Amino acid sequence: MIVYYINYRIKRLIEDYLADHVKFWRTADGNEVDFVVETEFEKGIAYEVKFSEREFKESKYKKFKQAYPNYPLNCVGLVRKSKDDALWKF
Repeated sequence: MIVYYINYRIKRLIEDYLADHVKFWRTADGNEVDFVVETEFEKGIAYEVKFSEREFKESKYKKFKQAYPNYPLNCVGLVRKSKDDALWKF
């Protein structure tokens, strides 16, 4: 389910922004952010996709925030309204 959602988000981000402005960020020691979108020179927005908000630990993204202070980081994921109904919040 998460793979389907990530593919959907990539498609939507590429529709909303130029494809070459949608990237990901990863360091040699394994820190990563799923989507980084440059909206203007040295400014943009970043998205981390998680199955639930409980999985998101803001402290894990300290290096990204220090390196890219003009890219606010957003956590997006599954929101359950009931056990049979789910939607993705973005």
